[in-house]
Amino acid sequence: MNEIWGYHFKKGWIQQHNFLAAYLTLFNEHDISKAIIALGYFGKYGVYQIDDSILGNPIEVYELQNGSRLPKYLIEYCPVGANVDYFVAYNMPSLIELLNKLAPLVHAVTACNQINDISSNLKKHSKAVN
Repeated sequence: MNEIWGYHFKKGWIQQHNFLAAYLTLFNEHDISKAIIALGYFGKYGVYQIDDSILGNPIEVYELQNGSRLPKYLIEYCPVGANVDYFVAYNMPSLIELLNKLAPLVHAVTACNQINDISSNLKKHSKAVN
């Protein structure tokens, strides 16, 4: 599992202890979604709704529901449909700034996918014509 980074609206990027990997190791768990729930995160709100069958919902936010010292928000970031990265934010201003940093990356991947789809369709069409 990759490292976890947090974002603070005043301090910027902060490397975080990978509490997800620690939980998975400690409890010999293989399903990260179970670890997320066990740690007290709920919600899984999709915040970047796009019509892309490859990407699905690339940014999802979980909110901590207990009085834990863990970060209030856990952000699941999966812009390419396979590799998942996790980010955290401790408060709403930090979450908003973090999402402002991630959203353009998703938009760029979406645009590249659309260009690749168009290119692929043009190649198929030109082969069919010839």
